[in-house]
Amino acid sequence: GAILPEGIRDAGAQVVLLNHAEHPMTMDAIIRAMERAEDLGLETIVCANSLKEAIAIATLKPSIILCEPTALIGTGQTSTASYIKSTNQAIKSVSPKTLVMQAAGITSPQDVYEVMELGADGVGCTSGITTAKNPPKMLEDMIIALTEDMGDLP
Repeated sequence: GAILPEGIRDAGAQVVLLNHAEHPMTMDAIIRAMERAEDLGLETIVCANSLKEAIAIATLKPSIILCEPTALIGTGQTSTASYIKSTNQAIKSVSPKTLVMQAAGITSPQDVYEVMELGADGVGCTSGITTAKNPPKMLEDMIIALTEDMGDLP
């Protein structure tokens, strides 16, 4: 929401991220930004801070909703299983084609595995990777956790 969508598209991106905790938007601004993105052929990832916000955003039918309670960002504490399940279910009931990512506090491959087991389509884990002792290895282990049993992963 802070960069013109034409600039994003012209730089080669195919997706725009809207309503991140660092740049929250009003619903009106989200609607306008999504319309511009659609006009330009960009997919949309829209962040939601709560179940209510996720449901409201789902009515707009974005490509992806990133469920990320702001209070948990960077804490290492993940959303509860109840929150993950309820947001997954609520979003899919309103917009079945919208993918649901869960984020906030994802710091390990085990977190990735658990969130995926609870039915998420994907995870957001920026600080879990960037603050790791070995970011490339953490990224690799998190990717493995998306597709395999946890096995010997930390």
